[in-house]
Amino acid sequence: MRSLIVLSLVTLLACPALAEKPSVKSMPPVVVKTVPQSGATAVDAKLKEIKVTFSKDMITKKMWSFVRISKDSYPAFRDVGNNPAVPYLLVFETK
Repeated sequence: MRSLIVLSLVTLLACPALAEKPSVKSMPPVVVKTVPQSGATAVDAKLKEIKVTFSKDMITKKMWSFVRISKDSYPAFRDVGNNPAVPYLLVFETK
């Protein structure tokens, strides 16, 4: 049986960094790699872990969210400077 999994990791609410000169340090973090790769169509249905690599060091303690439950808990992917990550849509299918 094939299934489609759609995972929207984050939503960018505001970017105070845009008021200053753009640089890698001042810009929000972005997803640079996922396992499985977005767009994959034959992912093992027994997959137990999704790996996401960001462009910056991220806050990891209690900072994750896959669905919007409340405004207070979403988005929760933030870098160590407390900047929210840019939205990323991860889409894949299992074989």
